[in-house]
Amino acid sequence: MEIVKDLEIEKILLGGCFRSPQHRDDILRQLTEEDFASELHQQAFLGIRSLHERGAPVDLISLSRELENQGAKIPASMIVEIVDEFSMGFEISFYIGKLRELTCRRKLMEAFYSGLEEVADLSVNWGDLRTKIDRRIRPLLDETLRGSHRFRLVSAQELLMHQGETARWLWDEILPQGGSSLMVAKPKVGKSTLALNLSLAVTRGDCFLGRATMPSAVIYLALEEKEAEVQRKLQALRLKDEPLHFHFGLAPSRATEQIDNLLAATGAGLLVVDTLQKLARIKDLNDYAQVSRALEVPLAVARARNCHILLVHHAGKTDRSDGDEILGSTALLGAVDTALFLKKRDQGRTLSTLQRYGDDLGELLVLLQEDGSLITGGSLAEVKRADVWAEIENVLKDRSEMTTEEIREATDRRKAEVIFALKWAYEMGRISRQGTGRRGDAFRYSLQSFCSAVPAIYMGMAGTETKNELSARKDLTYSVPENCGSQAETEQNSLDLGTETERLRFPDQILLPPDDQERAIPPPPTFLPKKREIKLKDVII
Repeated sequence: MEIVKDLEIEKILLGGCFRSPQHRDDILRQLTEEDFASELHQQAFLGIRSLHERGAPVDLISLSRELENQGAKIPASMIVEIVDEFSMGFEISFYIGKLRELTCRRKLMEAFYSGLEEVADLSVNWGDLRTKIDRRIRPLLDETLRGSHRFRLVSAQELLMHQGETARWLWDEILPQGGSSLMVAKPKVGKSTLALNLSLAVTRGDCFLGRATMPSAVIYLALEEKEAEVQRKLQALRLKDEPLHFHFGLAPSRATEQIDNLLAATGAGLLVVDTLQKLARIKDLNDYAQVSRALEVPLAVARARNCHILLVHHAGKTDRSDGDEILGSTALLGAVDTALFLKKRDQGRTLSTLQRYGDDLGELLVLLQEDGSLITGGSLAEVKRADVWAEIENVLKDRSEMTTEEIREATDRRKAEVIFALKWAYEMGRISRQGTGRRGDAFRYSLQSFCSAVPAIYMGMAGTETKNELSARKDLTYSVPENCGSQAETEQNSLDLGTETERLRFPDQILLPPDDQERAIPPPPTFLPKKREIKLKDVII
């Protein structure tokens, strides 16, 4: 009987088990040793599966020892031939499907020839023979029909029943464990400084820029940095015995294919590649297909080894947003879980992210300390708002009231910036506001003469509420912060709710219109000794 087989396909699939962890997972999950027609290939497959199930490295030496322990005799030259047969450009799912089709055909032929042998026996019962052949061939035919496509489908019900894994973070809410990221900035902005500080924080398990890290060993491929410069930075950062290892100089040939063995040997939880192009050597960064192929192996290795891989890369010359500033193809942004953008602003360096998992990080101000470490200076929006508010405050000191447009002209700031700062100042009780904000009655702002302990939403409402609204707020309570002044000042501003008008005694009183003169409205207390609740009846705050 002629055996249906294709030894070249078998070699390609076995070679794929060596070259790519992701391919190895797919091959071992979808194939068995019976799918290989060659007995030597069956033994090699069993050896690879045994190593994989034990979590041992899958390489030439490990497989040779495993086969020797199992009593299999496969020449070392044949194993080398298998490894060399595979190319990273192969579409592995295509070859898995082809081998399964060949297996079905082979089993069909075996069933057919077996039936012929039984037909040769004249004493056979033809009805029994037909039933027997049908039972052997029918499942093979069904499998062949199912093999007409190679999509791995899962029903919606099965998906809902599956208990998904909780996201685990190497750097909280920014870098997922076993994921990938791209750090992008223009030259001399501080990519390497940021990557080095992050690496050191991970080795120590320290918080970095206000976010926790998972302690892990780190491999740093410093393909552009000078060894002496890195040594100087580490001395300033007081490196001790942290598990941080460097490679300096050119990357070895076919470097991306050696990442799996590197991570297996070190057990690193973070691999920093500084820079991507020095490792991958992509001929045309704008070619989507080339970039995708170059990233396939490193990113697959990261997932298989549960190691996050951080790729440092350059930004283009033009200032853009939404990931368009990345130099090269959009495949770079699409391939990674997190893109980190380091930019130079008037206020300093900022860090922002675009993320597949978790919420995007708005621009965060990153400050460089004298020792080379980095700290956060708050969000860029908050820093800008503080700058705008400082200008507004100076302007309002010289005027009793000003509208938004008058403030904008006086500060020469954008209207959106002014509105944002005014909204914050009003909510914090720094300013009072008059008017409805409608046409002909614009908001008018003025500085408060005291530091409010009550949210500004309750301020500036004197004479604007109806008696029903006043009654609805008769049981209003609020809290006053602790340590808000000296004891003498506290006594001066003491509370007395026992009078007929149930007023608060404070230095200055705010009066209502004539029809409500009996209701005295005090400004909020400036100094109280400790936090306590105050219940106000029929008193407007």
